[in-house]
Amino acid sequence: MDRNIKTRIRKKGGGLIIALLLFIIPSRCLCEELFNSKSSVEELSNSVLEALMKKDIKVLENLAMTRDEFYKYIWPEIPWSRPKTNMPFEYYWKDLHQKSSTSLRWILSEYGGQKFEFIKIYFAKDKRQYKKLNIYRDSRLIVEDEKGKQKEIELFGSIVELNGRYKILSYIYR
Repeated sequence: MDRNIKTRIRKKGGGLIIALLLFIIPSRCLCEELFNSKSSVEELSNSVLEALMKKDIKVLENLAMTRDEFYKYIWPEIPWSRPKTNMPFEYYWKDLHQKSSTSLRWILSEYGGQKFEFIKIYFAKDKRQYKKLNIYRDSRLIVEDEKGKQKEIELFGSIVELNGRYKILSYIYR
């Protein structure tokens, strides 16, 4: 940095500002966040139900993991990424994404346009804990339909939690 600039910054109290920036910026960068993630599984579920009612496929797609997010956060954590399994990322991602896209279209044809009131969510399988994230598996929503009847529906498979934020892993159903 130019010596004259350093002198001017010190004279104007810029040293404090620079010190604060050096402290704030790295700590902000450590808080990784998923695009369009939600603060709870309930908020995420309600967002899915609202977008489903509106038949808004773009919103539904944005509530699920992107390729880059999957590669950056999930792939390094899961066993299939280990060299001994010899599973290429692109193969794994394309398979997951294709199944998710197909499932999403089926879900839209089956439930799109219907209004559901969220009651609760539960997970039929145990949570998988990894170093940086958790995956809640086999999600089930309890909802109330427009006639007031409660039912259980499966709209998405697993939910990823990263730093207290939640996002759908995929729309794979059985």
